[in-house]
Amino acid sequence: MDRESFEIIAINITSQDNIEDAKKFFVDNNLPYVSLSDNLGAVSSSFNVRSVPTNVLIDANGIVYLNQPGKISEENLRKALEDLWEKDS
Repeated sequence: MDRESFEIIAINITSQDNIEDAKKFFVDNNLPYVSLSDNLGAVSSSFNVRSVPTNVLIDANGIVYLNQPGKISEENLRKALEDLWEKDS
């Protein structure tokens, strides 16, 4: 996977949030990535998400490279992405 071919997708699993509130949050904060809802819990179950937030990095083959509960620092996210890009190059 090269640096230009990855996507960030936010998955909203908090059932008390409605879709309109989530859309408003993304618009108000000018977030440059896609946000999807997981109302049935299928995605969170597939990736063993037990807390919010959880950060999951998945490589081009669908292999989970990182599954980290809690907030991730910008430095740690950059390092994880660099490691993933190196692994796949």
